[in-house]
Amino acid sequence: MNKNIQAIYPLTPMQEGMLYHTIEMPNADIYFQQFACVIEGLHDHKKWRNSWQRVTENHAIMRTLFTWENRPQPLQVVRDHVTIPWTELDWSADSPVQQAEKWASFTQRDRDLNFDMASAPLARITMVNLGENKHQFLFSFHHILLDGWSQRLLLDEAVAYYNGNEPTLAPSQTTYSDFIDWLKHQDKSKANAFWTEYLAGFEEPTNIVNDSAVDAGNTVGNNKNQDNRHRQAIHIAPELVDKLKEQTKQHRLTLNTLFLGAWSLILSAHNNTQDVLFGTTVAGRPTDLPHGDKIAGLFINTLPFRAQVNGEETLANWLTSLQSSQAACRQFEQTALTDIQRCASQNTSSALFESILVVENLTSVKAENTQSEITLSKPSYTEFSHYPLAILVDPSDGLEIIALHQESKLSRTRISEVLQQIETVLNQMSESLDQAVSSIATLPAAAAKQHLLDWNNTQRSFSDVRPVHQLIEQFAAQTPGKIALIDTSAEQTIELTYEELNNKANQLAAHLLSKSLPSSAIVPVLIERSANALIAFLAVLKTGCAYIPLDSKQPASRNTDILSTLDTDNIWVISQKNLANKLVAPADVFINLTLVDEEQQAIAIHDTHNINIEVPLSQLAYVIYTSGSTGLPKGVMIAHEALANSTLARNEFYPSPPSTFLLMSVLSTDSAIAGLYWTLCTGNTLVLPKIRIEQDMLALGKVIKEYSVSHTLLIPSLYELILENVEVKQLSSLEAVIVAGESCTQSVVQKHQANLPDARLYNEYGPSECCVWASAVCLSDSNDLVNVQQRVSIGSPIANTQNYVLDKHTNAVLPEVVGELYIGGDNLAKGYLHDSVKTASSFIEKSFSNQPIAERDSHGNSHNNSPTILSDTHLAKSMRLYKTGDLVKYTANGDLIYVGRADNQVKVRGFRIEPEEIEYSLASLPMVKEVLVYAQTPPVSDDDLLTALVALPHEDANALLSETSSQNLNKNGKTPI
Repeated sequence: MNKNIQAIYPLTPMQEGMLYHTIEMPNADIYFQQFACVIEGLHDHKKWRNSWQRVTENHAIMRTLFTWENRPQPLQVVRDHVTIPWTELDWSADSPVQQAEKWASFTQRDRDLNFDMASAPLARITMVNLGENKHQFLFSFHHILLDGWSQRLLLDEAVAYYNGNEPTLAPSQTTYSDFIDWLKHQDKSKANAFWTEYLAGFEEPTNIVNDSAVDAGNTVGNNKNQDNRHRQAIHIAPELVDKLKEQTKQHRLTLNTLFLGAWSLILSAHNNTQDVLFGTTVAGRPTDLPHGDKIAGLFINTLPFRAQVNGEETLANWLTSLQSSQAACRQFEQTALTDIQRCASQNTSSALFESILVVENLTSVKAENTQSEITLSKPSYTEFSHYPLAILVDPSDGLEIIALHQESKLSRTRISEVLQQIETVLNQMSESLDQAVSSIATLPAAAAKQHLLDWNNTQRSFSDVRPVHQLIEQFAAQTPGKIALIDTSAEQTIELTYEELNNKANQLAAHLLSKSLPSSAIVPVLIERSANALIAFLAVLKTGCAYIPLDSKQPASRNTDILSTLDTDNIWVISQKNLANKLVAPADVFINLTLVDEEQQAIAIHDTHNINIEVPLSQLAYVIYTSGSTGLPKGVMIAHEALANSTLARNEFYPSPPSTFLLMSVLSTDSAIAGLYWTLCTGNTLVLPKIRIEQDMLALGKVIKEYSVSHTLLIPSLYELILENVEVKQLSSLEAVIVAGESCTQSVVQKHQANLPDARLYNEYGPSECCVWASAVCLSDSNDLVNVQQRVSIGSPIANTQNYVLDKHTNAVLPEVVGELYIGGDNLAKGYLHDSVKTASSFIEKSFSNQPIAERDSHGNSHNNSPTILSDTHLAKSMRLYKTGDLVKYTANGDLIYVGRADNQVKVRGFRIEPEEIEYSLASLPMVKEVLVYAQTPPVSDDDLLTALVALPHEDANALLSETSSQNLNKNGKTPI
């Protein structure tokens, strides 16, 4: 039997976890701790060494080793006697610069030595003589032995012995083994019940997002770690610390609570959620363990902390609730994290959290030793964590916030931003805790300037902002013989010059006015994609009215729903004879119908002069209907000013206008607006193909070649079909292909580059509420536009448009952090027709006056003690923003990446569809009791489709069948029968 053994007992759960990670990563130093300070006035080195040896003999944990091989469970063995390793170095002859360099090198070598867990002691001390009776002190130990309180306990004890005194907290007969016994007697069932309730409903870990690209060339130190870990820190200005302490005193809060709140807000912003979870380290010293405060050992535990971020609460009330929540956890703070993991409703194979917050509660070393023969100053702690990110708050000497992170998960740049976020939040908290939680901006000053100002600096002054029909009239006067429109949709191709197109629109406008069309009426137009449809649009605009493009392929019931939203008993409609049956008037509504083919002679007798009606830019130009979440379509109102800006912005973004544009879009979608007015407002030629030409790839390729089409706009999936089925030589005239309406895939980009390298590929994004487009990018310019998740960029904002990525409290977020896209600027719709409730919820008033933006020096400090709040910029004023419901993120260079939807809306071949609208329609059928609608990515089989159509009315089924058939293209470009 080994006589040098005093005791043997099991490990605590925390110790077991540390031992496990140490064994799994023997070359890592994640639990290697170093405490350093400068000692002055130390005259007797032997006495100082003997003081530490006495401390080692007093505390069993300092004489402990660990054994685990060939054992059912690991054990800790306490030696009866050990000698603490002691090293003394003399650098007194070196300059301060040389000493600093040597110290940095030595502390790293000290870390490299690590510890043998099976040998005691797992601690050592180094003393370095710096000259002038000044020494650098280094206490190195494995974290499995000591927590912060214990480390400070040993230091105070050693200083007391050196001074010839007994320590304030004299060693007791209670030992660390008594804590082990205390743990055995805890009621696990009560703890499990508590943590099960605490974690109920939490399903997804809350993480700091991986910013996808670790900084190049930023790894330092040795390479023994497969995952390089890094330490960054910021010091909080004393004035800010004083203000924070005043707030805690005023509201009876702890500094720890302020940091819990700050970190909760930052995680909430990073994850776009109001329910956040992260780890916290608790002291863990039981109040019912006799002399627990005098025992050296590892008492701390890491627990989950959950916060519900309620934006409507005041900070004071919310922080108070967080403090109460943490207090409730204290009764069960020694529950093993593995046991808590099993209480969670989420998948137990994944970690509960990937970030931890540790707020130390230690007083300053210098302050505690003012009466000593020796003085200790400049304390520093070096520790690492196995978590991807640990935030350590050290108040021992001022206030230092330290970030320990894995560089494979989070870059140094991102961590620097995170530290600045913490400082930004603390600055706002220090001003007042009576403000709303939602008012706290988490974006650091430099990032706020970049996001809110630099990337949205899109202000442009266009010289000729007029209603689009007036721009077309100008070309009719200047180039009357130029071909404006080629309509191949009929049996015989129709070509119209600018003069002819303008004249026919004037005649139809005059005809409508002769029938007493009310001023500022909203006129539905139900005509298939053809010259007649475009003439009708222009005619309505010339009268000063707005038009609604209806889709002849939509079920009659949907068009009836649209007519019912006009909120009038007298509706003026333009259509053609063969589509009149699609117009079923709502109850008690009279339709004044103009059939352009039936009334052709009556229209032709009118004068061809331009209609002399003044149309203000603020007046409505058109209303586009999109699918509605309430079950009814909603009408997006676009004014002439927005339409003009949207159109003129194309000339500013694209290198050249289209010489010939192929209009593939359905006229009832706003993507048709893009090609229609861009082409005609630049005096070029618009080509209208046959209806459903996309079902015949050979015919489509022939049209592109025959008319030397230079530009077109397509949904990405259709463009991919064209690249796969149309000969490249038929596409050789294409100069620019624009994809929009649905997410563009990397596959589309690659196929375009392989087949049409000389044509430029553009990706446009924009909801109808922003007049066709809000951002765009040329995908031919850089390979960097496809990120690591294979998502293709949707670019940056167009002229006079601002894109803001905001969290759930409408505060701006960092690049690579997913948020909801809000759009502002001149393209915004006026709202939804006769729907003030939906308008108010989708179009909000927002200012960023709470956002700190200030120039900072090279050290990241603002010129004053806190960042400057916006004052005279336009961001401080309330602006109107559209809440898109689209989840996006900014890349590091300011490009937007589309991620998904915040709601249930889906895109099907470019059409915005709210599943609720389909549910509403199906639920109205007498045979249907319950309805569930979801989007299925792969095309449905014919059998599945026929089954689904059984419950639909005949006309609705035919419409759905004809739409679905466009998916079933075979290689010869024909639709299978």
